[in-house]
Amino acid sequence: MSDPTRPEPRDHKIAVDTAAKMLQRHRKGTRKARGAQTEDGAHGGVFSKAAILELLQQPGAEYMRFYYAKGDDGKRAVVLVASDANLQDMASADSLVLDMHFPCPPFCSPGDGALNV
Repeated sequence: MSDPTRPEPRDHKIAVDTAAKMLQRHRKGTRKARGAQTEDGAHGGVFSKAAILELLQQPGAEYMRFYYAKGDDGKRAVVLVASDANLQDMASADSLVLDMHFPCPPFCSPGDGALNV
């Protein structure tokens, strides 16, 4: 019997073309009118591998949760926190929690990659 307080295991993988279509739908809603530059971070951002691994290597970490947030400056932010096997955020005073990603734009994938739509 499934536990309604825990998500069922799932394969989080999706096809690149599915991801590209999802990103394209999102980006259509974030572009500013009349050729104005899109707001920094409107499309996403980048975290380093080292930071993600450090987050997930904390003792007891089983999941990574993200929260949409806003910084003191009002700009978009994403907060990453490890969660334990019971889906409890590991957010004590000594836990590692991440923000300070490199926003896209301006730190987007260069060129015409499959997801750079």
